[in-house]
Amino acid sequence: MQVTPQDSDLTRAEQRITRIDALRGVTLFGVCIVNAFYFHVPDAHFAEYYEQFRDPLNRAILFAVNHLFTAKFYPIFAFLFGLGFAIQFFRAQQKNANPYAILTRRFMLLALFGLAHILFVWEEDVLFLYAVYGLGLLTLTRRAPRTLLFAAVLAYSAPLAFLLMRGEPARAETLQLDGLVRFYSTASYWQIAQARTHIYLNQFTDPAFLLSEIQRIAFFLIGFLFGKQNLAQTFTAQLARWKKLWVSALGIWLISLTLQTVAFKADPGAASAVYVASQEVNKALGGLAQVFAYILGVWLWLDATKTTRIATWLAETGKLTLTHYLTQTALFSWLNYSYGLRLYATLAPVQVFALAAGVFLCQVAVSHFWLRAFNYGPVEWLWRALTYRRHIPFRRAAPG
Repeated sequence: MQVTPQDSDLTRAEQRITRIDALRGVTLFGVCIVNAFYFHVPDAHFAEYYEQFRDPLNRAILFAVNHLFTAKFYPIFAFLFGLGFAIQFFRAQQKNANPYAILTRRFMLLALFGLAHILFVWEEDVLFLYAVYGLGLLTLTRRAPRTLLFAAVLAYSAPLAFLLMRGEPARAETLQLDGLVRFYSTASYWQIAQARTHIYLNQFTDPAFLLSEIQRIAFFLIGFLFGKQNLAQTFTAQLARWKKLWVSALGIWLISLTLQTVAFKADPGAASAVYVASQEVNKALGGLAQVFAYILGVWLWLDATKTTRIATWLAETGKLTLTHYLTQTALFSWLNYSYGLRLYATLAPVQVFALAAGVFLCQVAVSHFWLRAFNYGPVEWLWRALTYRRHIPFRRAAPG
């Protein structure tokens, strides 16, 4: 039987798994918070700038951002990308379509979106490298689950082994904070765009950046393994096992967080080899446990609450993840830089957090009303239409 283009449109809305979309919604909130803080002040000057805010409320916000958000939600995004990749790949096979052709087009288009994002909006884009990793994953689709798991463990542990043997790599030099404030407050849009391209390319000479990207690949592989083993779709059937794993992950993370906090308060300036090594191992294990405590916690909550209004709103927001991600970064760029409101390095942590939370809540509301009239977000629709090279209905059909 001949396969029509409509048969190969394997990710249409009615096939979506609410559990995955809701996790995307939660993850989008975490990414929004992190992006707001790092748009406002770059990573190299994060501690220097925010250290001036000493009152309890701002210190609590900073603690939450550092320990509950930073480096936690982008790994979940990577996990979801690998999971979505697996679902699309195997559905295509079931429909007798060519998954390699479909997904190659899909990732090439994502790479173009990412390049445009880098050039015109933000140098911390993740879309381009996600596309590159997706193309790489196409070569691993036939590998056995054990091989994929081994590759994931290797990708996550190799940077840690490097740090233990070689120590923390030197970070790339950057301007002083006052110089950055002057630049982003006075430079033209095109001057900032040129600097953005320069910063992005320079990342690939930064060992710390490369090590973090290697670890991110581990989450792609784990997500793909989840999809290959059908673990997300059959989650409810294995609830007892997942609850035990969630309790274990939660316990490891809380112990790790406690040890990090105690060690820092005891000797925040410690630099001995043993201290540094123990802290790196602790952060790596605790960070991994925290990511999966979040994933499993959200899914267990969804299973317990079934179809609550909050879960529905999160799932609706998750369906527009790409549109919302690009909208967030464009908005934060305008709010912080010279061609917008010039808020760069002027706000307290509580103000940045409130701003980001407000942006996300607006996106939740927009998602709810948007999906009443349209089948997809605008960027999702464009991506889909170009992937399948045919007309995709954008507006919902009128009832009756």
